[in-house]
Amino acid sequence: MFSVIEVVLQSKLFKFFISFLGAFYLWFMVISPFFDGWNSVLITWKNWQTFNAAVIAFISTLIIIHSTRISEQNKAIRKRNAAKAFMPSALAEIYTYVEDLINLLDDLHLGNKEFKLDFRPQISELALQRIEKFIQESSLYDQKLIEHLVIVINTIQVFDSRITSILSDDVMSNKKERAFYQINQCVLLHSLISGMFDFTRSITDVYDLTYLSSEKFAIKNCSFYMTEPEIDKYKKSEIEFNLFVSS
Repeated sequence: MFSVIEVVLQSKLFKFFISFLGAFYLWFMVISPFFDGWNSVLITWKNWQTFNAAVIAFISTLIIIHSTRISEQNKAIRKRNAAKAFMPSALAEIYTYVEDLINLLDDLHLGNKEFKLDFRPQISELALQRIEKFIQESSLYDQKLIEHLVIVINTIQVFDSRITSILSDDVMSNKKERAFYQINQCVLLHSLISGMFDFTRSITDVYDLTYLSSEKFAIKNCSFYMTEPEIDKYKKSEIEFNLFVSS
């Protein structure tokens, strides 16, 4: 309800209408009678006291609505900031999960580990819940970050499903090749997550990431197989869901 009222109050037509009525009211209730002296002003107010009471009530209502709106906005900001405070730790856990997944895929590709479901990295449910909480409490200014967080959550679910299939499906062919192919996609997701830390830690005021940073493709303690043509391609690709899960 307040959102509808807010739209009305902020509209140019409403502001013009209120300004016109205010000027009209001041002229006929104060300025014009004042030319004939204070007695004329008092008589005018006495004759129109019911109308004036209604005007005062209307103004009081607008003040209450405005105060309530400000209170709701401040409450929303506090909730949003509280949710944002947990984002760095949530992203760090997802960040670590992706690194563990890259190392597992590399070991599977090289034959250093058997294809067993016991090796599957575990996704932190708490981290996902904190990300979802921030999405719920976010503001319009967080729109691009929210779009990218949704990509992260959806991609993580796809990665988990794929690694589960690779590790548990005994009839799947070319498992090593499939594992190898997944590595670069994990690297891209890792780069996307890396680009979120400065904003969630309030180091920067605006999150405006449009392309992945090639400087973040190489990951410490993880093998790197991306070729120069692939690096050039990915750093020029817009961030969208298919970039991380295309097969």
